[in-house]
Amino acid sequence: MHPTDNTTDTLPDVEPFSPVGHVIVCFPEASGMQGALAALHSLGFAPQDVIAYTPEQMRRQAEANMAQAGVLASLGQDLNLMKADLASAEQGHSFLAVHAPDDQRAAQVADVARRFGALRAQKYGHLIIEELLTAPGGEPQVFESNDRGLDEVSTQPASTEASAVPTLPHEHDEQAGMTGGVQSPRVQQGAKDLARGLKDTSRAPEADAAYQRIKP
Repeated sequence: MHPTDNTTDTLPDVEPFSPVGHVIVCFPEASGMQGALAALHSLGFAPQDVIAYTPEQMRRQAEANMAQAGVLASLGQDLNLMKADLASAEQGHSFLAVHAPDDQRAAQVADVARRFGALRAQKYGHLIIEELLTAPGGEPQVFESNDRGLDEVSTQPASTEASAVPTLPHEHDEQAGMTGGVQSPRVQQGAKDLARGLKDTSRAPEADAAYQRIKP
């Protein structure tokens, strides 16, 4: 569905929507979303470039996107973020999808998102997804951070001894104490996902098969 309606009065027909070239903004309150919508219009964003989602609308949109996850993943969408949007919608959060294909427009959206208390504002490119807001501590959010309800961000300080003397890849792999005795949150999350029956959404199997076909 291309964003053409900036109101939340009606529930549009739901079909998969590729967010490439858009910033998806999540608000904890509908009032924040409505305020941001008005602010974007005052900055010159056209009505057809902004769509407002009620929680129910985003729930249906996320479900439609997840049903076509394989197609949308190749266009820059990510299954984990679809799940995060669905979870946020189920918690009553409202959304804006703003067409912002260049950095200047994206920066304007990010500024408005901050002013109106957005939880996150994610810019979708063809190959990367960029979080435009910062974490509470002022640090940039990383992909799949705990601010998105996904993987936790490690707060363990890096070893000063290890950072002082860079190691070669094989030396890094062979260091028995390189984790400091702390299990990686990403590894733990991966184990939980496998236990829940979630499938790997990476392109590793396809890439490996392609390599096997072309290698000497």
